[in-house]
Amino acid sequence: MSEEGFRDEFVGEISSQRAERIPPDLWKLHWPLMNTPVRRAVAVGLMEKLKENLAWFPNYQRYLRENHPATLILWGPEDGYMPAPAARAYLRDVPDAELHLLEGAGHWLLETHFEEAVPIVRDFLARQLT
Repeated sequence: MSEEGFRDEFVGEISSQRAERIPPDLWKLHWPLMNTPVRRAVAVGLMEKLKENLAWFPNYQRYLRENHPATLILWGPEDGYMPAPAARAYLRDVPDAELHLLEGAGHWLLETHFEEAVPIVRDFLARQLT
């Protein structure tokens, strides 16, 4: 848990050309919010409880299989936590889902690929609301 580590959360998974376009405000403004003993402890606690979170996945999967909600999967395939195969895995439970893997995007897709993501989201919502 450091400012440099936080910076890497935003730009560590994307190309250097894309990273140069990302304003340092993302981590410069976020880090002071995280840099308290309580918030750092919460963040570490979340990471420590990942196995417990995984235990809930069958419930999520069952809901998706049984209810078939309209689903847009907008994903950064360079995501170090959940790479492209994780996105494709949703298609097993929601085969009619719409999947978009934005080339060069990582975990913080909306922060780094906003211009590419917005038209996809708007189009999906427009089709769902008609």
